[in-house]
Amino acid sequence: MCPPIQEKATAADKCSLYLLLPGILLISLSVLMFEIALTRIFSVMFSYHYVFVVVSVALLGIGAGGVFIHVSSTVSAKLFSNKKTFDAICLLILAFSVTIPLSVILAVGISARSLFVYYLIMFVPFFFSGAAFALIFKRFSEHSSKLYGADLIGAGLGCFAAIIALSAIGGVNTALLLGGVSAIGAVLLALRSEKKATLVVSCIVLLALILVFSSNLSSGYITDVPIRK
Repeated sequence: MCPPIQEKATAADKCSLYLLLPGILLISLSVLMFEIALTRIFSVMFSYHYVFVVVSVALLGIGAGGVFIHVSSTVSAKLFSNKKTFDAICLLILAFSVTIPLSVILAVGISARSLFVYYLIMFVPFFFSGAAFALIFKRFSEHSSKLYGADLIGAGLGCFAAIIALSAIGGVNTALLLGGVSAIGAVLLALRSEKKATLVVSCIVLLALILVFSSNLSSGYITDVPIRK
């Protein structure tokens, strides 16, 4: 594990950056791939012109997550103190990782009359991703250029990887896969945490999400996307 956080420790800062860059790359990749996967899923479930609302829901969720971090850090500075930064980031990323497959399973499994219910379900993962991004950029603003570069690279790779994944395993399995991909980012950042429990929980969540994806890929308990036009 990396050395504990110190205010003037160049080695610790470099270690943090080396973990932050691949972490934020994976989160950005997962967000873009998830957004594209939703357009595939919703295009089957609903009329095609409703698909573009996914972009609005994604922007709303990410923006709301950023506002939440701003308000929370202003009201309670202890909540996101420097010593708890990586714990808080890991918690937000894990929440994002878990809600990706859960939101898709709910959207495919329920039969709601209002489209608002589906959009509310999809809002949750983007909210957690936006909160994670906001906290990372807030606490490590001195590395914002490098973080933004990793963010852009992850987004570009996500757009390219989405084409391959959707063609190979379909929209639902792609969403389930992204839960594990984003959880890897949480595991990387948990290596920087001062609490071993954070790393243990991150690894358990990662293994659970991999199990969900692999079991669905092999047995196909979620195969058909219902048409609700």
